[in-house]
Amino acid sequence: MLKNVFFTILMMFLFVSCASSPKTYKDDTPLKAAERLLDESGSNEIFTKTIEKLIDSQIAQTPDIAPYRATLLNFFSKYMSWDSLKPEMAKMYAEMFTVEELNEMADFYRKPVGKKAAQLMPEIAVEANKLGQKRVMEHMAELIQMLADEEKRINSEKNIVPEEQLEESPAKTE
Repeated sequence: MLKNVFFTILMMFLFVSCASSPKTYKDDTPLKAAERLLDESGSNEIFTKTIEKLIDSQIAQTPDIAPYRATLLNFFSKYMSWDSLKPEMAKMYAEMFTVEELNEMADFYRKPVGKKAAQLMPEIAVEANKLGQKRVMEHMAELIQMLADEEKRINSEKNIVPEEQLEESPAKTE
């Protein structure tokens, strides 16, 4: 009886500890863990869908570029393909996270909520992009004024006279 209780407690402990800790791999290096994370998170599909959705979002905002959609997609697939970027992305993740952190993130993407997050990431990126553009457009006049003020400040430090002032000043007579 005591053996059964002990065995049950031991099994529960092992189950909880295995369920809560990330998988470990014998040959883990930061780079391999990063590549595994990118695979587990569906980064290839997310990246491809995000590019397509961002292009479509730009087309919605600027319909004149709609005839160039295929050209834009071809360009991005040629120079921004996931296969060409994955090694650099994996290196970046490997430099920024420990093996344990990478494994924990990969574990997250194995779970239903992680899969859902990965699936929705392209939509989130597009909506975040729209939000940012909307916010900037709402305050565009202020941004233009701030840039003009900064240009005046920079030019005054360099003793540069803006073109408008040159045109407004009376011509010197000789």
